[in-house]
Amino acid sequence: MRAAKGRADGARRSAPTLGTGTGTGTGTGHMIDPAYLFENDLFEPLDAVQAGLSDTVTAYWSRFAATGQMNGHDSPAWKPFTTRAPYAQRLASDRIGPTDFAADHHYAFRKALTPSQ
Repeated sequence: MRAAKGRADGARRSAPTLGTGTGTGTGTGHMIDPAYLFENDLFEPLDAVQAGLSDTVTAYWSRFAATGQMNGHDSPAWKPFTTRAPYAQRLASDRIGPTDFAADHHYAFRKALTPSQ
């Protein structure tokens, strides 16, 4: 196992691509996480920017595994998601920090498509 060389962010055009050999990616998705953690023939090689983000993500996760804390002196603070502060951590090569989870995931739009129960 090695530190992943991928990215799990909203920059869909530059996310790791499946190893189709075509260079056409499937965009960012929830299953792209393994590209951050493992070498895998399923994914095409990652570029330097993706590798840098991978190192950052791996540092957060490693720190959490070792100490129970996400935050360290060398990375932007990862604050808890609460109803009073409904922000998730954005992990992207262009910006790492709090982001509006509902807006980023188009929650209002998706909720409007779901019939009331």
